Amino acid sequence: MGSGDDFLQRAAPDSRTLANIEWLLIAALLTTFVILGFLPAWRTMNTDFPNYYLAASIRRQGIPLDRAYDWRWFQRHKDHLQIDQSLVGFAPHPPMCAVPMLPLTWLPSLEAKRVWLVLNLGFLALALWILARVTQLLWRHLLLLAFLCILPLRENFLFGQYYVLILLLLCVAYCAYCRGRHFTSGAVLAAAASLKIFPVFFLILFLRKRNWRALAGIVTGGAVLAAISLLLFGGDVHRIYLLEVLPRAARRFGGTLRAAVEFLHRALPPVLSGRARDESSSVGELCHRVWVCASDRGDGVAVQFSAFDWRR
Repeated sequence: MGSGDDFLQRAAPDSRTLANIEWLLIAALLTTFVILGFLPAWRTMNTDFPNYYLAASIRRQGIPLDRAYDWRWFQRHKDHLQIDQSLVGFAPHPPMCAVPMLPLTWLPSLEAKRVWLVLNLGFLALALWILARVTQLLWRHLLLLAFLCILPLRENFLFGQYYVLILLLLCVAYCAYCRGRHFTSGAVLAAAASLKIFPVFFLILFLRKRNWRALAGIVTGGAVLAAISLLLFGGDVHRIYLLEVLPRAARRFGGTLRAAVEFLHRALPPVLSGRARDESSSVGELCHRVWVCASDRGDGVAVQFSAFDWRR
C-alpha cells in the first residue's frame, strides 16, 4: 500500500505540470494565431472572401450569375463595387458558395469580412464543443488539437475561407451519426459538400457500410440544396459549372490523384497493382481498390483504414 501511495503522490504533481505546460502551449499558439492570422485578416481583404462576397453581391443586385466564371466580367463587377482586391475569380467554386454571403452583402466588403471572422470564431468554438460532447476529451486537449493546426487555421481566417464552417458541419454530421440519426448526418454532409466537394466522398463510406439511411440523407439533402441553388441562381451558371468548370478542376486534380495513387502503390503493394500507377487511373478505380482493401477482413490490411470507420 505504501509504495502505491508514493506512486500516486509522485504522479499527481507530474499531471499538474503536464497540464500547465499544455496551457502554456495553448497560450503561445493562440497568441501566434491572433498576431499572424486574425489581426491581419481583420485589417485586409485578401482572397478568397471577395470571390464569395462579390458573387453574392451581384446576385443581390438581381444580375444573373451565368457569367460568374468569366474572369473579365467578374473583374469588372469588382471594380464597379470598389472592392479592395486586385484580382478576383469565382472558379472553381460551385454557385452555392455565394449563399452564406448573401446576408452580408448589405455591408461594405471589409465590414462584411469582419462579421464573417467573428462568425468563424463562433463556428470553431461550436465545433470544439460538439467534439467535447462526443469524444469526452478535455477542453485543453481539444484546444491543442485545434491550434496545432495553426497554419490552415491562419489561412482560413486570413483569406476568409469556408473550412471552419465545413469543420462545424462535419462535427454536426459525426455527432448525429453517433446518436443514430444517420439520415440527418447524411443531409448535413450534403450541405458541407455544396461548399467544397470533398465531403461527397463519404458516399463511399456509406456504400461500403450499406448504410442506406445516411446515403438517402446525402442524396436528399443534395437534391434539396440543388433545387435551392437553381431557384436562386438559375440554370445557366450550373450548366457552365458542371460542363466547363468542374471538368477543368478535375483535370488539375488529376496530378494530385496520380501522386496519391503512387503513394498508395508504395505503401500498399498487395492492394494496388501496377495498373493503378498508370496516369489514366481514375478516381473510381482508386476508390474501388481502397474499398476492396478496406473490405478484406481476412488479413491485416483493413486495420490501416480503421480510422475511417464511424461507429455504428
